[in-house]
Amino acid sequence: TWKARLTRSEQTCPWLPEPVLNRADLVARDDDLEAAVTALQSRRLLVIHGESGVGKSSLIHAGIVPTFQSGGHRVMVCADWTTTGQTDPDDRPIPFAVALAHQVSSVLGLPEDVFNAWNNFAGGFTAAMTRVVTQAMHETPMLVLDQFEEFLRRATRDEEQSFVDWIERTNNEQDSLRVVISLRSEYFHRVQHLLKRLVSRNSLDHLILPPLINTPDIEAVITRPDRASEHIDPVAVRLLCEAWQQSQRRSRPLSLLQLKSILYTFFWRAHREDPANPMITIDVVNKFLQEVPESPATS
Repeated sequence: TWKARLTRSEQTCPWLPEPVLNRADLVARDDDLEAAVTALQSRRLLVIHGESGVGKSSLIHAGIVPTFQSGGHRVMVCADWTTTGQTDPDDRPIPFAVALAHQVSSVLGLPEDVFNAWNNFAGGFTAAMTRVVTQAMHETPMLVLDQFEEFLRRATRDEEQSFVDWIERTNNEQDSLRVVISLRSEYFHRVQHLLKRLVSRNSLDHLILPPLINTPDIEAVITRPDRASEHIDPVAVRLLCEAWQQSQRRSRPLSLLQLKSILYTFFWRAHREDPANPMITIDVVNKFLQEVPESPATS
């Protein structure tokens, strides 16, 4: 079946459209990683923002998380913001921000009885998160809130305020905790507004993650993953790099996520035709480039 073929191709595809997890696969982000580490040494809160698909989650998972784990931090990464509308066992709505606290407790491996009377929890996000993080104080905790624009899209005003109250309280009372927020750039102004008191006290730093524009970097994105060079013609790599450069001069340039999605699609088609030796050929890339309509150039 097509599902079975898709599963088999995913097991061998070097270009899954998801964040990279290995430091060796993180391309051209050494300076950005160093900037993030430096910022977190002097600030308790760092906001990383950039265009959609630019590689924010990859910087977090393949760079920031292992760097601070090796330094003795207990890193808690939260990126699931889909709990809105879910209900508890008694079929009552779970407050969105409290569900986040529950997610953090799961990351820490804490039992649910950490929260007294969870289903009737009235203390809200601030009390729940404070208690959870206190459990991890001996491990120098770091909380990473990835794809945070999804929280902002779903949270109520009360939940937003609960989050702000907790961040400000934590900033005042818990010196060892570091918080990293990652989100798309168009939401950065909203975080600045919510955390304006921390901005005024110079307690918040931010890092803009720029897109990759150099051809050698894009070539590395294509060829560096494990066994990638075995499955793509070198001339096809050159054609994709040229297409990337052309797209960067248009109003809607390709993102890294889109590039990996394109490669994933090419690989799936090649795997369907030759499961033993899938190869992305020049013809496949040329046909794709001919079919894609050009977006207008940026003035």
